[in-house]
Amino acid sequence: MRTRIGVGIVAVVLVLYIALVAQRAVLLVASGDPVGIAMGIALVLLPVVAVWALWLEPTSLRVVAYRWDLPRWPVACSGLRVAVGTR
Repeated sequence: MRTRIGVGIVAVVLVLYIALVAQRAVLLVASGDPVGIAMGIALVLLPVVAVWALWLEPTSLRVVAYRWDLPRWPVACSGLRVAVGTR
């Protein structure tokens, strides 16, 4: 339960950050200054990456559990779990 609360808090902070960065990007683009326009366009990319990280990336994660029975496995190691991450 604590993990879900933590994830919820981080998600709310990330959404707030996305909104503030998008607002700043609009103001920079509206300034008319070439450097401001370039920075505003760059700031538009940050919320896009943040939305990808918050919404799309977690949906691509997969958890698969395998069980192997190993002969002569020490009793002291029974119940040992191993996590393997691959891409």
